[in-house]
This record gives sequence, C-alpha cells and structure tokens, in this order.
Amino acid sequence: MKKNILVVDDNPQMLGLIADLLEDEGHQVRTAENGLSALDILISFIPDIMFVDLVMPKIGGDKLCKIIRKMQHLQNCYLVLVSAAAAEMDFDYAEIGADACIAKGPIGSIIGHVLAAVRDSDSFLKGKKPKAIKGFDTVHLRQMTKELLSQNRHWEAILDSMREGILETFEDRIVYANSAALSLFGTSLEDLLAAYLPDIFDNIVSLQVEKLMKSRADESFEIGYNKAIKINNKLVTLKKLPVRRESSTSIIMITDVTKRLKAEEELKKGHDELELRVEQRTAELVQANEKLKRKIQEHKQAQEALQESKERFRELAELLPETICKLLE
Repeated sequence: MKKNILVVDDNPQMLGLIADLLEDEGHQVRTAENGLSALDILISFIPDIMFVDLVMPKIGGDKLCKIIRKMQHLQNCYLVLVSAAAAEMDFDYAEIGADACIAKGPIGSIIGHVLAAVRDSDSFLKGKKPKAIKGFDTVHLRQMTKELLSQNRHWEAILDSMREGILETFEDRIVYANSAALSLFGTSLEDLLAAYLPDIFDNIVSLQVEKLMKSRADESFEIGYNKAIKINNKLVTLKKLPVRRESSTSIIMITDVTKRLKAEEELKKGHDELELRVEQRTAELVQANEKLKRKIQEHKQAQEALQESKERFRELAELLPETICKLLE
C-alpha cells in the first residue's frame, strides 16, 4: 500500500537518499530541512509516516515529535526518529512520541531499516512497548558527539533556571522557549513553537512587538521600559538581542517587572505620603510661627505701653510737690 511520507532532515544528502528511496517504492514523499519547515508542510499535507532527524536547527526532532503528537489529525501518523547520535542518546524515544528509531549508520543499513519501518507501520499498535533502536549495532560511541549533547543539555538547564523568559525566533517565528517564558504565557512548549511572535500577544501589544521585530537586525531594541507590557496579569519588558552573523535569528528576553513596579509604586506612595505630611507639618509650623510673632508683637506693644505709663507717672510725680505747694499758699 502506497503511503504519504514526510522526511525531515537538515542533511541534504540524507534527505535526498531517503526521499529518493521512498519515491522509487512508489510513495508520495515531501521533504523539509528543519522542524519549522515541516510544520508549514503539515498544514496542507497529512502523512501516514514521518522520518524525523533528531538533531536539527529551528525546532529539533524531539520537540517536533511532541508537537505532532498534540495534533489531533496526526494521531495515527507513524513517527520514526532518525538519529546520527543513537549511540550517545540516553533517553527513551517513545517518551517524545516516536514509534520507532533508526540509527544513522552505513547507507545499506539505513536503507534496509527505512524500508522495514514502512512495512512495520501497517501493523504497529499504539502503546506497544518500544523496540530497540534499529541499526544500533552498526554505530559506535563518539566522545565528541556525547560531549556536545551533554553541553547542549547543560545550556538548556541554565536557560531553564533563568528568571527571565527567553525566546528564540527564526524569521519572527518561535523556535525555542525556556521554562520562564512558558510560565509567563501559561502555555506548553508544543503550543508555542512555530507561532508567529506578534500573534501570541494582544492586539495593542502585538503592534509593538511587530515594531520590535522590524528593528535593525544588528541592534538591540527594547519595549515596555517606560510603560510595561501586560501578559497574563504580569507586567513585563521585551528586549530583542541580535545574533551575530544570523540576521534571521533573534533572541527575545522577557523580564517580569511586576514586583519591581509594585515596589516602586509603594515607594512613590510612601514618598507622596511623606511629602504630604511634611507639607502639613510645615503649614502647622508656619501657623504656629505667625501666632508666636503676633504674641511677641503684642508683648512688645504691652511693654511700650508700660514704659510710656512709667514715663508719664514719673513726670506726674515730679510735678506733684510743686502743685501741693501752690495749693497750700
């Protein structure tokens, strides 16, 4: 029975080899060079079988398999993971939704296992215990590959531990998101990958994000610094970071500033209350000072009146003997 088959691999030689092999068998074959291109093809093409490379740029095979398993119309698609790092892998391919796994070894071995996978797809039962990796005995452990895979896991662990949300975009579509970004948007990685970045924001913010993405590829650009952007009741800023020599790729850093702005608001509120109290106290002091001035003035006037009375009394006292003498005469 002829099948609709999608082959996804960033290696042109491997992509051509598997595609030509399957076309010679009479199957209808489509090809994609990365996970992002594969998702575009899956909009209009429903494959019975997919051969997916594990390590690819712009959405790797593991993430692509998880996305496909969330697509209702692709639930019966037979997913075959094809890996050049089969000997260095330390995970169960069934955990990412794959139904089978082929090691990239000698060409003859690959051809035989690809054709066997097509035959197995007719009798495969979902939920069945995964079989061993096909062709595993033809590959050998490569220390460099193992170290690169380990380093990649370390970098992902570091990114996932960051408080800032990190998105990587290729031609404005999301190809990576860390845990903090998923938490901010309240969604899963499978739902976020391949999305057009401005589309995941509300209308007003979407226009700002479009402006962000249209900024020069070699310059940093930030929005939300003066007026934070709201995402699911969180206030954030978005900063676009250029990637050297990759003009189509950008890193978007999302910083949750909710607590900072709340602290600033409380600080401003406290400052305003303090200023109000200072103004009120100043007014009270001014009023008390005016009252004191009036009392001082009244006291001064009373002293002047008293002094005037004393002078008049003294004058009167000086005139009194003379007046008495005149009266006695």
